[in-house]
Amino acid sequence: MTKKLMEERHKAEDRIADLEKQCEEMKLKLEEVENEKAQLIKNCDEKDEEVENITAENAEETKRISQLEIEIENNMRVIDSNKNELHNLEQEKKHNKQWYQRRVRGREARRTGGKTQGVHRGVHGDVGGCVRRKQLKSHEN
Repeated sequence: MTKKLMEERHKAEDRIADLEKQCEEMKLKLEEVENEKAQLIKNCDEKDEEVENITAENAEETKRISQLEIEIENNMRVIDSNKNELHNLEQEKKHNKQWYQRRVRGREARRTGGKTQGVHRGVHGDVGGCVRRKQLKSHEN
């Protein structure tokens, strides 16, 4: 072989050696990338599982919140009902108080001959005492 062919062969062998070296480096890099890919897939799977758990928890919380909202609405209805009942009882109490006061005034009026308040003048102009009693006493005399 000639010197020129030997140089070219040597260059070709060097180039092949460089290419084999690059190929090995690429294989190592590919292995790193595949490892990283596997780790990312694992992380994604973990995140997916975490998302599913959170979604399940959110569904439970949403259901619980819905139940609480229904309970709150029912409690508000009970409160409104109790307010109405309280109002009705207060009105009944007021009515009963007015009825009792009228009854007492009626008794007093019957007892005093129609006068229920203030200073009573007797039949003979004297102040105080029950008018009806004085009338009865004056008829006895």
